[in-house]
Amino acid sequence: MNAVLKLNQGRIGRDAGMARATSHADHRNAGWSDRACLKARKFLHRIKRTFTAEQIRAWAYRNGLEEPTDDRAWGSILTRLAREGRICKVNYTQAEGKACHMHPVTLWKVVE
Repeated sequence: MNAVLKLNQGRIGRDAGMARATSHADHRNAGWSDRACLKARKFLHRIKRTFTAEQIRAWAYRNGLEEPTDDRAWGSILTRLAREGRICKVNYTQAEGKACHMHPVTLWKVVE
């Protein structure tokens, strides 16, 4: 019973953190999350393979999306795409970014 309660508390904390980061990005740049979601959908149509959040963010920024105040705002974008059934988690891989120090990150797959 305690393990279930801890899992739910973790999910609540995760979701609250993502909501704060996205809300802040939208407050600083109105409509950022909607534009990010549109860019992400374009990315998904182009790649048809596995990817990480680092890769989708880099593509979106190269293709005109302004960077949010905090890259953690992308958590809600990826969660939204997963809930829409467009992507699913398939594994973990090592982050490539210098600041990430090769920590594990989710490997996502485009759902066809």
